Amino acid sequence: MRFKFLPLLCLLLGAVLVPGRSISQNACVKDTFFHIVVLGSSTAAGSGASPSDSSWVNRYRDYLQGLNPGYQLTNLAVGGYSTYRIMPTGFATPANRPTVDTLRNITAAIALNPSAIIVNLPSNDVSQGFSVQEQMDNWDTVWTHAQNASIPIWICTTQPKNYGGNMTNIQKQVDVRDSIWARYSPRVLDFWTGLNSPTNELDPTYDSGDGTHLNNLGHYTLFTRARNENIPAQLYVPPPYVDATPLTVTPMFAPPCGDSMAVYEITLINRGQADNQPLPYSWSLQSLGGGMNQSGNGTTASTLASCEDTAVPLVLQTADGGDYELQVITQSLADGNLTNDTLTYTFSTLGLPALTAQSDTGCGTSQLLLSATSQPGDSFRWYDAAVGGNLLGAGTQFTTPPISSTTSYFVEALRGEFFFRNSLATTQNNNINWNGTMFDLVADSALVLDSFALKVTSAGAQDVVVRTRNGTHLGYETNAGAWTTLGSFPVTVTNTDSFVTIGPLNIALGAGDSLGVYLSLANSASTLGYQSMGQPALRATDELQIITGSGASFNFGGNFYPRDWNGEVFYHFGTKPDGDCQSDRVAVEAVISNPALFLGNDTILNVTSSITLDAGAGFATYQWSNGQGGQTITLDGTQLGTGVYPITVQALDANGCPASDTIIVVFAPLVSTQAPQAAQLTAWPNPATDALNVFLPAGEWEVELVDGWGRVVGKWEMDGLQTESLSLDQMANGLYWLVAKGNERLNRPIIIYR
Repeated sequence: MRFKFLPLLCLLLGAVLVPGRSISQNACVKDTFFHIVVLGSSTAAGSGASPSDSSWVNRYRDYLQGLNPGYQLTNLAVGGYSTYRIMPTGFATPANRPTVDTLRNITAAIALNPSAIIVNLPSNDVSQGFSVQEQMDNWDTVWTHAQNASIPIWICTTQPKNYGGNMTNIQKQVDVRDSIWARYSPRVLDFWTGLNSPTNELDPTYDSGDGTHLNNLGHYTLFTRARNENIPAQLYVPPPYVDATPLTVTPMFAPPCGDSMAVYEITLINRGQADNQPLPYSWSLQSLGGGMNQSGNGTTASTLASCEDTAVPLVLQTADGGDYELQVITQSLADGNLTNDTLTYTFSTLGLPALTAQSDTGCGTSQLLLSATSQPGDSFRWYDAAVGGNLLGAGTQFTTPPISSTTSYFVEALRGEFFFRNSLATTQNNNINWNGTMFDLVADSALVLDSFALKVTSAGAQDVVVRTRNGTHLGYETNAGAWTTLGSFPVTVTNTDSFVTIGPLNIALGAGDSLGVYLSLANSASTLGYQSMGQPALRATDELQIITGSGASFNFGGNFYPRDWNGEVFYHFGTKPDGDCQSDRVAVEAVISNPALFLGNDTILNVTSSITLDAGAGFATYQWSNGQGGQTITLDGTQLGTGVYPITVQALDANGCPASDTIIVVFAPLVSTQAPQAAQLTAWPNPATDALNVFLPAGEWEVELVDGWGRVVGKWEMDGLQTESLSLDQMANGLYWLVAKGNERLNRPIIIYR
């Protein structure tokens, strides 16, 4: 079971069971911050609440800082205090009464120059036997001192308490409650109604167990009463003029990469008197890295009443990446305060990757190398389709499988982190400053600890020493040998109310791992902050648990349990395959070039003629077998003479891929006493190599093969209307005449070329 759900349950129950009016703050309250000081005793100090964050004062501080982080709440309450302990400095304390605490009294509160003071003293005066009259005299003194200092003060009523049935004390509680209401109303916080039983004792529903202190639900009830009093709204006084100002800039659609149509919302407010004209405004967006700048202006749709605000959307181009500065200026002609008319808001975007890709070309069947470039730090993924498809590889280069035709591949660029980040915080409130704290971390999934933030309460240069051990810290608080020193991290503390961050830590934890952590300061005189508590607190996210545990003295010198350290753990976990932003997929061509050329069919020409051979245009180089270059060559029979001339050309295209072809050109004295009737004599292949197929018309034929000198080199007897294969094994390369003698004489030139 995760205990982190219990406070939420109590909160929800309180919202249902505790009476109170709804609260809505005006815009001026959110635009202003006040300092409120609380005086009081154990209830204001947080007794009964567990963890201490559930106390009404701490809840109220969180609420105020939720309105505006600049709100301050200083808690000077101490358990056991009565009205005498907060009397002004110099007060003449009667005999047998507690002395004034000059560090936590009304004088100390006024010295902090607060915007308001709240005093919560529920029952200690009655418990210590003080009369109703002397209590009210003390209350008058406190009230008067605050009034004289022009500081508004709110008095909390007494609270129900079990006095073992002592009706005298119970009645005193009621009498003081009623007197506070009568004397100081309306600046009274009702800390009684609904918390009392029918006998005016503490209702068990709100009892932490001792009949005096409130449990979490009771503290939540007090918080709602303080919240619903709407003190900030009562403190704010509008100036006697129109006071228009830009209040906030809120990202509405602002992807981490940026976008060509990112949407930011500006909130404009009138902090002064009502304006009778709609509010004009202007804005400008500057890319601090030198990119595109934009600007515009507009006017609100309606006028703004006092402390009214309105939201206006802006569409901005933020896809370039880098740092941006957005400036918003209100321009009311009635504005009586021009010092707050400008708001500057800075933000950064990662930028959309600007992807370029380089194709590659190969010949025949090849493996090609494709590449992509973008900004430094980007990653790349390669696919076989523009959408969906299969992931083929990663990195700036991709080698294709062997391909024999042009193929398209697709690459995208990725930017940002490829994991998720989260953090887990404890309390921000501290009531103890000491040199050392120990706590346990339990990982519910695999993660890496990146850094710690903690509140160092000693100003100046400090060194935070980090020690760890596998497993819990409990039982090892003073055993230095059980710990491993991770390192010492220097920090500069300029504000002891703020957190400093140490890291990087790079501590990997697996699911189920426990890690004890000991944080201390190298300077033994320096201190860090934590909160005393009744029991350890467990806080958790889905990935990590923090079990706050112990205060630890410098160098394992002592142990104080339990304590709630002021800190936050930052970590990352999981995988985010797409990073934070991706480019569109870009097509990259793997080009296969298979050039071809054709010189024409083999041919026989009269020895007195010539022929021009053309390899075709589009090639980078040509090389002919006769040694010539260029796209064409001319063969002249009168120069070459009778013979068989095989001619080859080799060419390279622009990609360096080759093509070639060969043609046989025969020059011969083509003379005959009879016109050839080649159409009736069929012979193939021609040129022939080892055999010649012959087909003749019907009849009996005597076939002769005659060389260029008229000699018969082969003779066969053949029947017509059937194909005969003539062996040419013994024949030399050259030009021949195939002569068929029968009812007529037929002939045909034949080339033998091997």
